[in-house]
Amino acid sequence: MPTTTGLHSQEAWRGNFECLNSGNPEAIELVVRYPEANPWYFRSGYHKAEILKFLKRHPLTEDQCARLRKVILDRVRGTPVREMRAYGRVTPRVTDEQFEAELFAINENSNRQSVP
Repeated sequence: MPTTTGLHSQEAWRGNFECLNSGNPEAIELVVRYPEANPWYFRSGYHKAEILKFLKRHPLTEDQCARLRKVILDRVRGTPVREMRAYGRVTPRVTDEQFEAELFAINENSNRQSVP
């Protein structure tokens, strides 16, 4: 089982995905906490993208989906980051009507130019 501190270091990822791929609910919960913590270190964006890809393929509780929706909204409101595409790919897995409405509101109020 990976540890919380182990998830925040680059070396920890080599062995941790074996445990995570087992579908252990405790491991999934721990992995949901990683984007919530949003650690920054060399290659952390790549690790977050891998985690989001993992989460897209595994069952999540409604509480975990709600927490990931909050994380995604925080990232959308913030500065674009390397793993933004991965957040977009996991979005259909966690979405609900209120979440979609909030995303549309952010888009409507955004000063960023989008290409039709």
